[in-house]
Amino acid sequence: MWSKVLHLCAHPITPSAMCKRFYTPHLKNITRKVLFVFILVFALYGAFHAQGHVDVFPGVEGKELLQLLRKHYKPATVLDYRQARIKMYTEIYNENDTVYGVYTRYGLYLPPDVSDPIGWLIRGGSDYGINTEHTFPQSKGARYGNARSDMHHLFPAMARVNEARSNYPFGEIDDRRTRWWFYKDKLMYSIPKENIDAYSEGIEGMFEPREDHKGNVARAMFYFMTMYRSQADAAFFQRQRKTLCMWHYLDPVDSLEWTRNLMIAAYQDGKPNPFILDCSLAKRTYCEDVDMSCMTHTRKPNHDQQRYPSTISYTQGILHIQSPHTAQLLQLVVFDSAGKTLMSKELHSLDNTHYALPLALPSGVYVVAVHIKGSGGTSEVMRQRVIVP
Repeated sequence: MWSKVLHLCAHPITPSAMCKRFYTPHLKNITRKVLFVFILVFALYGAFHAQGHVDVFPGVEGKELLQLLRKHYKPATVLDYRQARIKMYTEIYNENDTVYGVYTRYGLYLPPDVSDPIGWLIRGGSDYGINTEHTFPQSKGARYGNARSDMHHLFPAMARVNEARSNYPFGEIDDRRTRWWFYKDKLMYSIPKENIDAYSEGIEGMFEPREDHKGNVARAMFYFMTMYRSQADAAFFQRQRKTLCMWHYLDPVDSLEWTRNLMIAAYQDGKPNPFILDCSLAKRTYCEDVDMSCMTHTRKPNHDQQRYPSTISYTQGILHIQSPHTAQLLQLVVFDSAGKTLMSKELHSLDNTHYALPLALPSGVYVVAVHIKGSGGTSEVMRQRVIVP
């Protein structure tokens, strides 16, 4: 751990002057845990001072950029699979001695002094245990080598939900076709009447995470495809690529994702996931054909129900967006019932709080997503299901 943490000081996102101030022989008298906290605090200070954004190889794109990312951000050393899971459960995804599954926010208490965190959380193989989800499935390229235990694409998940995800690609599922709805310890077979965005959805052949985890999924998938390209199933990734791009933009990095990225880096040669550091990397690598822009600061996480002051409605061919914020940028995306993108439109310098946009939609069910970026760093993402008779 000592060498891993000190290596973080060599990374460009860590304020080198602060690292040097504490990099003295006296450090040997400080416990490793205290040292980790010191380094992490200063790393976070520098990161948030830059509004949660770091420019990574600006001006470079395509194959050249992918090669640079692999050269500078692929860890040569990661923890073995057991130790990676232990660190995930006891440190990185541990919230006040509770570990929550990322797809449902189902949590299990983990005693601080338990000798076998993995066994404790698995609960003997119960559907109500928590195990480890490989965002890029093992059968699609993460079965061997560092890829299996690289924590940048590993997350805790409720066992039953992890099994339902299987090795399916991610995607937007028409609610009318959804077979399973998952939230906390619930499994439902019909459309929830409230708090619908907090549910993950599944059908045979596809899985849709809860709204507040979609961007995390996208950035983990971009990372894996970049760092382990030679063993990743390229066709599997390509099948969901555009959807992942949309999720990256519509669910920006939040402060918790940013913090965990740096915590993981401390165990992996000081190498963070660069797609979390710089939101523009997606556009310059995998999303060049997706006409959206990203925000360059972190937001606060929404663990449960997403509550937005703005509203979306659609009547007689007009899409109405009501918001208390004036907007510097409004990004509009419309998905059809199969999850395909029908339209992506960007509007600049909007100075009203009510927007009426002509939008001709044939009969059917749609999902309208709006990303509002306001003055003063305000940001809001809304999603509304629209039924056109």
